[in-house]
Amino acid sequence: MFPNEVLMRAWFRQYRSVIDQQLRSQIGQHGWPRLRELAAANSTPKENGMNPNSKPWLAFGALSLIWGSSFLWIKIAVQEIGPMTLVAFRLLFGLLALLIAARVTRQRLQVSRKDLPSYAVVAALNTAVPFTLISWGETRIDSGMAAILNGSMPLFVLVLAHFWLQDERITWMRLAGLLVGFGGVGLIVGLGANGNFDGNRLGQLAVLGGAMSYALASTFSRRYLRNRQPLAQATLTVLIAEIILWISTLTFERPLRLPQLPISWVAILWLGLLGTGLAYLLYFYLINTWGSTRSSMVTYTMPVTGVVLGVSFLAEPLDARVFLGTLLVVAGVVLVNRKSVVRRQIPRAVQIGLVVDPEPLVLEGLELSVTEDSPSGRAVS
Repeated sequence: MFPNEVLMRAWFRQYRSVIDQQLRSQIGQHGWPRLRELAAANSTPKENGMNPNSKPWLAFGALSLIWGSSFLWIKIAVQEIGPMTLVAFRLLFGLLALLIAARVTRQRLQVSRKDLPSYAVVAALNTAVPFTLISWGETRIDSGMAAILNGSMPLFVLVLAHFWLQDERITWMRLAGLLVGFGGVGLIVGLGANGNFDGNRLGQLAVLGGAMSYALASTFSRRYLRNRQPLAQATLTVLIAEIILWISTLTFERPLRLPQLPISWVAILWLGLLGTGLAYLLYFYLINTWGSTRSSMVTYTMPVTGVVLGVSFLAEPLDARVFLGTLLVVAGVVLVNRKSVVRRQIPRAVQIGLVVDPEPLVLEGLELSVTEDSPSGRAVS
């Protein structure tokens, strides 16, 4: 019915007085207590002793671990094979996972022909380019540092969305978040002792380029590919990116060198089946359950997970500069995504016409829906 949970809450706040009147006319003076009883009666019961509210948190924890550990597995795999070869095999297994998911759920992958150019752009910007840049960057920098720099993606999103989208503007709070976050990035990257960019800095810039590519894809998708079938969008994106990567691999990494070590195949399978296939499904599940704002919390956990795994399993160093830079990047992302900023914009969104699905809210014995027949243009029936 609503695009996300924040707008749903705003809708009920906006129409609270009108809803009160309708409730009193339908179910008596004590309408809200009765509404809570009806909501409880219509809620999903516990299954197998598990609270339904715990399922999104389990998905969130799994997604944080999968995406946060991807940098560790990339670092392991690029010790033996080239970055393009790694990405090509990763996408191959990820595509297989998505096709199996479509088969199991019996979803038809419906794609409009007019959307194909947009899907091609997203495949390049959201998959082929960032996967390759991050994998190449990790041939020169630690996995933990790659996780930190990739965590700056929401900062780039805000800058791009400010100029590209009408519903995302830089406020003073968000500006402070940008300054803090990019300050952390600058502290981590910096310059070499002689003032020049060495191989380590080039690796850092490659990962930052991947984060910027993710941001471009996110902004582009919000503008041109809204309300598309999630599984179809993920599958077609990975398919097109897979074609791009195999062409690039056979062009730039000849002769093709296949992995020989078992640990390299474990890394590829993890990145493909879990880091690409399962991660997409978990992320879209959270979007549909929690909404995009709350689901974005996974961005805060990825740098921490990546650093902890890198230090624990690869003995990567963690100096004071990198630690402070990590804190600044995470703090900047938190400021950029503060809910209070969104909530202050909601009354304006309602004034200019909040677009919601006209499907009524139905509980047992009660029906509420938006109409336009009141003097103020806002009513509930």
